[in-house]
Amino acid sequence: MAEVKSLFEHKQYKELYSAADELSKQHPGSKEANEAQGYVAQAKNEEAAQLAKQQEEEQKKKELAQRSNQDKARSIIRVSKVSTDSPNSAGGVDLNIVWQNTSSKTVKYCYFTVVPYNSVNDAVSCTIRRSSEFTGKVTGPINPGQWNGENTSWECAWYNNTIVRADLIKIKIEYTDGTTEQLSGDQIKYVKF
Repeated sequence: MAEVKSLFEHKQYKELYSAADELSKQHPGSKEANEAQGYVAQAKNEEAAQLAKQQEEEQKKKELAQRSNQDKARSIIRVSKVSTDSPNSAGGVDLNIVWQNTSSKTVKYCYFTVVPYNSVNDAVSCTIRRSSEFTGKVTGPINPGQWNGENTSWECAWYNNTIVRADLIKIKIEYTDGTTEQLSGDQIKYVKF
């Protein structure tokens, strides 16, 4: 029994479980076997608590990393509006994106890649180019803190009279100092606020 207690105190749980199991097989229902099972129950509770603590710490790290990614993305650009106009008589659909340069650098070029959707949320293609993706280019300079895109649009970004909206999927920015940034995936979600 002293061995079982020692294994418990030194947190050697794997060995504890084996020793307690062996004791229960050799002396079923004995006081020692029951005490050993008590140590096993305590050890399992401690392991469960340790696992819960590790999962909580991992979750906190994940949330911190996500917040860090969000802060980084938001320090580059803010997109306040992505919209499409109603199709014209030829089925041409204009695209409008309103955005702000939230970085400390001057933007030389900014490229927005978007995909259009119909009223049942299916991605659709341009009937002329046969592609759903459209990349709009903005030529700067766009200074730090400056907004762009209000009252401007890319005319006939697509030809498809079923288009009702568009989703931004990628942003590429070239700065006047020669550096670039590219955002996609969750980063796009972070910059739309």
